[in-house]
This record gives sequence, structure tokens and C-alpha cells, in this order.
Amino acid sequence: MGQSYSKRYSKRPNPPPEPINTHSASSDTENSLPSNFKWFDRRRVNANGNFVHLLPHDGDEQNHLNIQHYLIRFQLQGNQRAPVQEELKRGVKVLDAGCGTGIWSTEMATEYPRSEFTGSDLTNVFSKAAKSAPKNARFMIANTLELPFEDGTFDYVFQRLHTMCFRKQEWPVAIRELVRVTKPGGWIELGQFFPDL
Repeated sequence: MGQSYSKRYSKRPNPPPEPINTHSASSDTENSLPSNFKWFDRRRVNANGNFVHLLPHDGDEQNHLNIQHYLIRFQLQGNQRAPVQEELKRGVKVLDAGCGTGIWSTEMATEYPRSEFTGSDLTNVFSKAAKSAPKNARFMIANTLELPFEDGTFDYVFQRLHTMCFRKQEWPVAIRELVRVTKPGGWIELGQFFPDL
């Protein structure tokens, strides 16, 4: 569905960038915006980030992401499918690439206090989770296409629902980065939907 939408509108010229308006009305309680955000149709969106991922970065979208997480967790009867429970109990390093609100990392860090969880995302959507997260969870702004970690840093790498976050030609780069930061013998768990890939 997303691919046909992209193809149908791909011949339109790119509109000029809109100026950032920090005084627009919004349902958010924020009085101002960080410099890399703008208001669009009363929703806060990233003005300088990944334009493939066009979803807003506001309270409504954060609620949507959390509800989506709970639905997936209920359907799967848990937070992950990779057979790494014993390793997580002993203590390993985990990357949640594109962590969104950070809810997965926070829940996993609570369940597995001996493991270290790092949540990364292109924007600071995880600020609320970071404030209340256990000590074994940390969050940082990072682009999955250029992860700021040494080779073989993580035992377990998790990424879910990023189909709309990368262009088709960027997926091999994203996968290479996830593989690069995973230790030999480690696990990568991807929960994606690829309609035309």
C-alpha cells in the first residue's frame, strides 16, 4: 500500500521547506518547539530528519506507538521472539534500534536487570521513558544507517516496525549496520512488514 502511494505521487516536485512556526496551536502542552521541529496540521513533525518516516513526533503519536507495542506484546505473548531469555537473565548488551518511545527497552530492562539496554532513535521520542527507566536502560539519538557503536558491541539487537522508516535502497545499509554492531554469535530480531521489498 505504501509503495503504490509513493509511486503515484513521485512525479510531483518537492515543495519548498516551510519555516518553523513555534507559535501554532497544538494539542500538545508544549509552548515552544525544538529547532528541528515544526507544526504541520496541528501535529509536531521533524523538520530535518528522515523524510521517509513522515509520522508526527507528538503526544498523539507516542500514545499510538505505545498502544501498538501493547497489542504486539499481547499477540506474541511477550516482548521478544529470539531465543535469548537465558542470556538476558545472565546479562548481555542489547540494542533497541529505532526505539520510539522506549517502552520496549524499559520493559525489558525491568524484566532483565542484569542486562544493559540501549535505545536509539533518530529523534528524542523517548524522553519520558528515559526519565523513569531502570538504571540498566539508556537512550540516545542515533541514526540506524550510521550507528555510533564499535563493531560487535551488542549480543542482541532488536528492531520492530521500521518498514516506513527507510527507502528501499536504504534497507541493505540498515541491515549491514545492525549486523556490524552485533557480536559474532549474537542475535538480531526484526519485526517488519515488507510489502514490496
